Amino acid sequence: MFSNQWIPGVLGASALVCVMPSVAQANAVRVAETAERVTVRIEVNGQAEGSGVIINRQGNTYYVLTAQHVLGAGNRFEIVTPDGEKHPFNLTDAVRLGDLDMAMLSFNSSRRYQTADIETTSVRLGTTVYVAGWRPTERGARFDFTVGQISSIDPQAQGYELGYSNITSQGMSGGPILDDNGRLIGMHGAGEGQTFRLDGQEYRLKEGINWGIPIREFIQGSASRIAERGREKLRQRDYVGAIADFNQGLFFNPNSVEALTGRAYAHFAQGNLRDAISDASSAISNDSSFSVAYLVRGASYALQGNHSRAIEDYTRAIELRSDFAEAHGLRAVSRAELREYRDANLDAARGIELAPDNPFAHFRRSEVRYLVGELDAAAADQRQGESLMASFSPSGYQVALLEGNPRTERMPASLPEPNLGSEPSPRDRDNRPATPPASDRQAAAPTPATGPSRSISHLPEANFPLEQTLEAGESIHSLAVSPNGAWIAGGGEDGTVYVWDREGNLVTRFTEHSQRVNDLDFSADSSFLASASSDGTARLWNVGSRNLIRTLRQDGNSQSALAVAFSRTGQSIMVGRRNGSIELWDSRTGEMRTSLGGHLRGTTSLAIHPNGRWLASSGSDRTVKIWDLSSGEALQTLTGHSQTIFSIAFDETGDRLASCDFDAVTKIWDVQTGAEIHENRGGWAAHGLAFGSNNLVAVALQTNSAGDGAIALWDAETGNSRGVVLSGVPALRTVRSVRFNADGSLVSAGEDGLVRIWNVP
Repeated sequence: MFSNQWIPGVLGASALVCVMPSVAQANAVRVAETAERVTVRIEVNGQAEGSGVIINRQGNTYYVLTAQHVLGAGNRFEIVTPDGEKHPFNLTDAVRLGDLDMAMLSFNSSRRYQTADIETTSVRLGTTVYVAGWRPTERGARFDFTVGQISSIDPQAQGYELGYSNITSQGMSGGPILDDNGRLIGMHGAGEGQTFRLDGQEYRLKEGINWGIPIREFIQGSASRIAERGREKLRQRDYVGAIADFNQGLFFNPNSVEALTGRAYAHFAQGNLRDAISDASSAISNDSSFSVAYLVRGASYALQGNHSRAIEDYTRAIELRSDFAEAHGLRAVSRAELREYRDANLDAARGIELAPDNPFAHFRRSEVRYLVGELDAAAADQRQGESLMASFSPSGYQVALLEGNPRTERMPASLPEPNLGSEPSPRDRDNRPATPPASDRQAAAPTPATGPSRSISHLPEANFPLEQTLEAGESIHSLAVSPNGAWIAGGGEDGTVYVWDREGNLVTRFTEHSQRVNDLDFSADSSFLASASSDGTARLWNVGSRNLIRTLRQDGNSQSALAVAFSRTGQSIMVGRRNGSIELWDSRTGEMRTSLGGHLRGTTSLAIHPNGRWLASSGSDRTVKIWDLSSGEALQTLTGHSQTIFSIAFDETGDRLASCDFDAVTKIWDVQTGAEIHENRGGWAAHGLAFGSNNLVAVALQTNSAGDGAIALWDAETGNSRGVVLSGVPALRTVRSVRFNADGSLVSAGEDGLVRIWNVP
């Protein structure tokens, strides 16, 4: 039995329509109260057409079961909940259960409604049952509740099987059939002699009794159908909605391979690689022949730098589907990362041979050619892929793979209508006066090099003294240093926020986040700390009292928070999210004041200008924007990066801004004119930067696919290298974040779980 927590009702119990013994009557009254709380009315163009029952909730999304045949022609469809609230829904979003006269609808609400308990065991003849629904009247609709008995168990058309003696009427179709414990055992669909039309065909069930469909029929067929809608939401890049649907499918069938795999792709698209691997692995455990599960798990391993494991998964996917072009393309990239160039080229060619009109195949070969140094050919493949994308209809899985890979974000703002037949079968499967910036325009910039420079061998090594090492015990993805130099904060992979004092003592750990902490920022007075996490929340902490003050998240918004920044006064907190939005919150009340337009696909970094009036942001759309916080206007857009920009920072005067992208390209910009001053290259991937005094810019690097790390230092005035820090004790692994302390020292952290403090001359 599926059990959901009961909540207080909003209506009184209806009167029963027959006289019963006191015990039975008490049961019926209790069941009637339950029925009133879970039964909804389905309206088409403002008229009551049928009923439905609330069967589950995922976050603020509610799911309603009804009969397909009540979803007739109209242009306005609404679900009316027991409190009288009307919730619109799109008919195209209805999940129809094939040959069954059943459909699942959904609506969003922050209110709390009761959901039905579900009982899937077989129903026996003579069982007392109750049917509820909304009968149309001249004044609108009336709630009816009747009692009867199962009088026939006889399979009929469209999944009807349960016959019962309850009195029913038109409008009750889609309402619940409840047992004596108030549990949902079926859906009412047709009354005595009632006919209904479905898919153009008219049906009349056996006369003399009323008919319903056992709930077990819905449970058995719902998970895969709900997963289909989830995959369409992947294609629309609605990852929150997709996860809600996949979770709903898993509620009915915890072993659904389609729902587990779909959720893995949604997690991958949002950068939640651990969750993606976990879900894909569960899907594979349930069905080792599900090829698309291997694909997303392999892609997740690849982004973690584990290309050997990735290749194993891609190979298995190809063994299951010999024509799997995407698996060949992804395996080609991982082989090139491991310098297996011959096999990489063969795989890339095979991917294009299998799908010459698929832009993804050309994007993968472009990546391979960049890695092997064939820059002109790589650029040609990229252009070809972008050309093909204009008319290509990608599947939900393909959109998620492209969205989640920072090295291949070439997704257009809109997509063609989907070719529904192309979805692979599961089995185939800063208060300083300043001149305002220039108007919003493309910044003058040198033509970018054809391909990224991955090597750091051309850069001199810097041997800065390592002053101190702090241990966190987990990978550190973000750093913040308080303006007064009293605190260092680190954000961990598992959601912990660590705070050390100036002596290096760990003074507290904040553990309220449930997923990776992507960014941290101290208030100007060093009293408060803000954090942004993949769990969809930003949080405000009092460092002195070591307390959580408030959590910042809109109802229903579970988009990862990627960046956070305090205003100069500390009265506002800016939050950048995975969907590209930039939210402005009041730190005193916890209310969101407004939202800026942000970036396409993701806002990755935020920086407050020293004048306190402007905000800089960067994004997955490879641009930097400078905003006027008072008007919300984008004053300037800087372009020139060819990959996702992961980090930005103003210098101490606010005259210049530094940015770095995933291909380890660092740019210095003139803030007033928007012109690019310098461009510097070096490294395999860059994850963060910091702008210090004396024109010094530090960049956090990964130097190879094996996960080795380094810190590059550049002179922002001359553009020359100030050297590369390659090792500490022990050697550096991937460096995720760097910050300058008030005393001029450099703080770094990364995959090895260590926070290092360097003495920079």
